[in-house]
Amino acid sequence: MDVLHFGSMPRYGQRVLALGRDSMDLLKRDGVISKLERTVLGRTHYMFPKSADGFPLICTGGPVIGEDGLMVGIITCHVPEAAMMSISIVQICLDMWKNYSCIARPEINMNLRTVQMLPLVKHDKVQCIHNYNIQRGFIIDGVEYDSSPEKLGIRKGDVIEIVDENCGSTLPELETYLLEHGLRFLPKIESLSSTPELELKIRVYDLVEESGTYARLSIPVMYEVALP
Repeated sequence: MDVLHFGSMPRYGQRVLALGRDSMDLLKRDGVISKLERTVLGRTHYMFPKSADGFPLICTGGPVIGEDGLMVGIITCHVPEAAMMSISIVQICLDMWKNYSCIARPEINMNLRTVQMLPLVKHDKVQCIHNYNIQRGFIIDGVEYDSSPEKLGIRKGDVIEIVDENCGSTLPELETYLLEHGLRFLPKIESLSSTPELELKIRVYDLVEESGTYARLSIPVMYEVALP
């Protein structure tokens, strides 16, 4: 068998082949990456491949391969269904571990959903509210108590757009973007007891109040440095 090579970040709706195990048996499952967002182990960047007939894939960890034969992700959780981590996230974590023997994980203290993943009617409604014409962004599903976003007035129901368009428009793209910053921070840390921090410039849209408000803010993104 040839050694698998890394591909690029997977896309929603992409056809994939998942390899794994069900108990002691090796499994090969064809599927499609579903348009689904769900929090797994406190993180929101996971993607969920489903079988061609629409049922969740049930198997333990293993590679996920695109139609070009390149690895686009790894299944890291399987309860209650297979949850896949994008290969872009895996690669950055491997680079951190290889070069610095640690992982700098971003903590934004907010639960997010992607505007683009909303059903069409809700997506159009968000875009049209108060004539904001929101093209991309993330809906706030929750804000951690006493966190920096809460102190800045961000609350559940708001929509944020990140000023830097390099962050992408999906949660896996956002996680990749934040991890890339963490990778650049690590060489500058004199001591692993110090904590890197990123000032994330955002636009905040208040969709709850009838009058609506708009603001530009900078929120600190802290990085938890995980050691072996």
